[in-house]
Amino acid sequence: STNQETRIELPVGDVQKVVLVEGTKETEIMVTAADGKINFNIPALKNAEIRIMTKTEEPDRPAWKEIKTIEDVCSAYPERITFLMKNLTLDLEGLKEVRTAYLDGNISLACRNLLDYYIKGNTSQYLRKDPVRNTAKRDPLADSILQDIYTFYNQPDKISRDPDGHLNWLYHGPADDIEWAWALNRHYHLRVLLDAYLNTGNPDYSKAMDQHIKDWLICSQPYPEKKSSTELWRCLEVSFRVKIWAKIFYNLINNEDLTPATRLL
Repeated sequence: STNQETRIELPVGDVQKVVLVEGTKETEIMVTAADGKINFNIPALKNAEIRIMTKTEEPDRPAWKEIKTIEDVCSAYPERITFLMKNLTLDLEGLKEVRTAYLDGNISLACRNLLDYYIKGNTSQYLRKDPVRNTAKRDPLADSILQDIYTFYNQPDKISRDPDGHLNWLYHGPADDIEWAWALNRHYHLRVLLDAYLNTGNPDYSKAMDQHIKDWLICSQPYPEKKSSTELWRCLEVSFRVKIWAKIFYNLINNEDLTPATRLL
């Protein structure tokens, strides 16, 4: 138990993941590894267990980049999808089919009906865009991001990835400044990718947006459920992310590169 968010460092190697177990709820925690040690943050909690899994203990879950369909995400992250359904106002007009499927225990169908509600609906018309014609045109700023090179506060740097391909969202940049990490987690770079896609029609950029959002959504857990000043969960960064995520969600509403799994996560 701890009454505040806590940073943990352990001399453990060959770790596949760390899971926070609270009763029947299991949440994957983002971990950084270096020099035979792992580091991670845990939120304030009571009567919880931290489970460190080695590669041989990893549960049967597909690689995160391969989680694309409704069925994929419902199988890989059932607790996330159940949480989503429980926190929707399913009595709203237009969500009747979602509610019926959910109450019938057909979670996949409920998710499909939910996505259809947004795709076929008329909400946020000002954010919806006509489909962009695919081209092979390039954008130099967006291409740098595809190479994991980011520039914040006029400081460019390349961010490393772990063996599973997850970006190090905790990275503080070349000057080891948390402001740089906060800028990264505001997802400024997604605006660059979105503008590049809308201007060029190159699917490399739309696919990258899908991968970056999915990566962050998986790595950012657990949600601390309290005011935080960490790299990922400070309130200011949350507000910036919501704005760009909504724009991407609706701008790409008819683009299959933004996969159903990412939309639901």
